Amino acid sequence: MTRRNRAALLSAQAVLAFALAGCLPSDAAIEGELSASRREAYLEWKNQRQSGRGGETRADGPLALDDSVKLALQYNKQLRAALQDREITRGGRISSYAVILPSFGVSGGNGHTESGAGGYFDNYSAGLSVQQPLLDAAIAPRLMSARLNTALTDELIRGQVQDLIASVANTYYDILLAQRMVETHREALTSAEAQYHVVSVKMINESATEYDGLRAQVDIASSRANMQKEMNNIDTARVSLLKLMGISQDSEISFSDKLEFLPMRPVLERAVEIASGQRSDLRQSELNYRLEQEAVRVARSEFLPTLAMTYSQNWSEGGQSGNAFGRNPWSLGFGASLNLGIEDYGGLVAAKARAKRAQIQILDTRETVIKEIRQYMNSLANAEETVKALEVNQDAAREALRLALVGYQEAGTKTEVDVSAARKALTDVIGSYYEALANHSKARLNLQVALGVLGPARIDGNMPSPPNVPIANIAEFAADDYVPPEPIPMPTPHSSSRRVNPNSQPAAASPPRRQPPAAAPSRPAAIQPAAAPVAPAPPAALRSQAPLPQAPANGLGRSRPLELADSPVLAEPAGLPPTQPTPVRPPMPVKPAERPLFRILVRNADPASPEMANADK
Repeated sequence: MTRRNRAALLSAQAVLAFALAGCLPSDAAIEGELSASRREAYLEWKNQRQSGRGGETRADGPLALDDSVKLALQYNKQLRAALQDREITRGGRISSYAVILPSFGVSGGNGHTESGAGGYFDNYSAGLSVQQPLLDAAIAPRLMSARLNTALTDELIRGQVQDLIASVANTYYDILLAQRMVETHREALTSAEAQYHVVSVKMINESATEYDGLRAQVDIASSRANMQKEMNNIDTARVSLLKLMGISQDSEISFSDKLEFLPMRPVLERAVEIASGQRSDLRQSELNYRLEQEAVRVARSEFLPTLAMTYSQNWSEGGQSGNAFGRNPWSLGFGASLNLGIEDYGGLVAAKARAKRAQIQILDTRETVIKEIRQYMNSLANAEETVKALEVNQDAAREALRLALVGYQEAGTKTEVDVSAARKALTDVIGSYYEALANHSKARLNLQVALGVLGPARIDGNMPSPPNVPIANIAEFAADDYVPPEPIPMPTPHSSSRRVNPNSQPAAASPPRRQPPAAAPSRPAAIQPAAAPVAPAPPAALRSQAPLPQAPANGLGRSRPLELADSPVLAEPAGLPPTQPTPVRPPMPVKPAERPLFRILVRNADPASPEMANADK
């Protein structure tokens, strides 16, 4: 080829390279395509929303906590993306078999040669090579590492599923708490409005000052603002819950569950035993340690000889005649190699250090698990004591508000400030009680997370299944020494047409109900609704006095007689210290010799139903 021809060929190659580069889009073109794509996606979402044919799943009607978890496990976008990691790991596991399978290579070429006399000829060639490993100490640890990576990916997804369930349950509890707080502030608003009506009548009769009227208006505004704040909390938590469930924000749902107080008596040794086998991060630490051990074996294999067999075959055509297509003789060879470099020794030292680090991390993770179990057990006990204390304080706060109303309307010994303070105290106590119920439910939920039992037992190719135990309810640690209280109504001032009559007779008090017998110490009992506690009878010195009237129900709960015995502070004669009923706890149940990991009990509204009777069988 002459110099001119070579220059022309190089110019043609340069022109082709610049042409290919010019076909690529510019930065401005990429930005324009991206904006147009997102605009098209928005218009599609808008059309679907207006036509009622949204691409997202929609849920309407009452929604229980269990249903929320099922929807989240099926439609949560982050979880669906995480499940693709299993396919990624499966691809790596398939690639790992290359260490034992033969490898194939194919080659080909074409050449143009000019002779010194001005002639030229073309030549062609093709080749095939096959290599089969015969002896390699790294084969077994590499295959084992691929299997361990698959198990580690499943454990990571299992931990993500548990975190998702915990987030859904915590958000659901926030909604239930906000709903009860809305009811509480609504009742406080109703009471404040009724009190303002009483104050208005007194101002007309010149028995109340303008300050009383202004204070009553402030109470109304405060109660309305607090109620609106809790309604905003419901909307915020509702949006978060719909996002976690992966369904449309246009879903019209209501929340059917209620806050329940289910006392527990967890045992530390048993809790640690469960967490040792079920906790996801512990299992991940164990798998990481095993992976590092396999990496040490791979590093040691570099000091051992390897043996492989190679087969090669070449075909060629060319020469001066350009007519013959000849086949070179095939060749078969065996090759061995051995590496003893300083670099390989350094890799072995590093692999051993990583394995030792993974072993120490197992111990650190175990200590973290024990710390979390102790922490949540303490939180559970503190929340239980808070709930029980606030149950007693509600009676005292309710009675204080009733006496303040009576003193303001009839005796004139109380002021509007006293009534406002008593109402705020009762509202705060009821709100704190519901908050304590929510905290107790979250403490039970966190204990399940610490034990590692909130998620499914294993992850398969399908979507994760719901948890194998009821959410925030561990039947094995259930206690039965709790007696639910009566609903507490908010006292409301009477209007001027119906004044308080201190000499009116109250309704007859209901006879005391017997409490359920204590469970046998050999097996934990199921949590069942029990009778309300019986208030202590008033002393004889006070029983002879005329009782006070009962307060009407106002939506927060059904009414019940308001007697002096309802208040633990007023139930004793003057000069004696106040007493409060103290619940007596039964002895701790003895751990049975053999029992399953978890006994799942289905809570039924009727304790005498066959399902509840056969729950432990």
